[in-house]
Amino acid sequence: MRSCDTWDCIRDFLSVRRPVRTDVLVVESWLWDSLLSKAADLILKGRYRLVVVTGVYSSADPATKVRLTARRLMAMGVPEPIIEIAEARAPRFHNTATAARALKKWLDARPSITAVNVLTYAGHAKKTFFIFRKILGRIIQVGIIPVTSGENTGSRRRRSRRYSIKRAIYTTKQLIGYIYAVLWPFSRW
Repeated sequence: MRSCDTWDCIRDFLSVRRPVRTDVLVVESWLWDSLLSKAADLILKGRYRLVVVTGVYSSADPATKVRLTARRLMAMGVPEPIIEIAEARAPRFHNTATAARALKKWLDARPSITAVNVLTYAGHAKKTFFIFRKILGRIIQVGIIPVTSGENTGSRRRRSRRYSIKRAIYTTKQLIGYIYAVLWPFSRW
C-alpha cells in the first residue's frame, strides 16, 4: 500500500474518478485555462459528440462566465456546433447544486441523453459527483472525470513551507465543502 502524508491522502479521497460510457461531456464554467485545455484535449480526441458548459451567472453580467468558457473552449479548437450551454442565475450559496439543476433542466428537454460525464478540478470532484448524482437522480447516469493542472509539482516548491500551508488550507476547504454537500438537505430547495 502506498503511504502518503495526510493532505495527499485527503486529496486522493476527494479526487474520485468514475467515468461512464457516454458521448456527452459536462464542463464546469469556473475551471481555469490549464484545466479547460485538458477538457479540449479529451473532446478533440473524438470521444464526445456534445459538450455542455454549465454554471451560474450574475444578473449584472451579460457576458456570463458560462458563455466565456464556451468561447475559451472554441479558441482551444473545440467546434462551436457541439457546444451547448446550461446556466442558471447565481444564488448566494450552492453554485455547484445550482449548476446541476440547470443541467437537469437542460437534460429534461433532451430525453434521449441518459448519461453524462462531468469534468471538474480533482479537489472538487467528489463534491461535484455527489451533488450532480443527487440532483440528476436515477434517470441520468453521472460519471466524473477529475483533472489537475499539472502545476505545483516541482520538488523545490513542494518542500516549501508556504506551499505546504496553502495546500493544507485548500485541501481542508475542499473537504469541508464535500462534508457540507453530504449533510445539506437538498430536498428543501
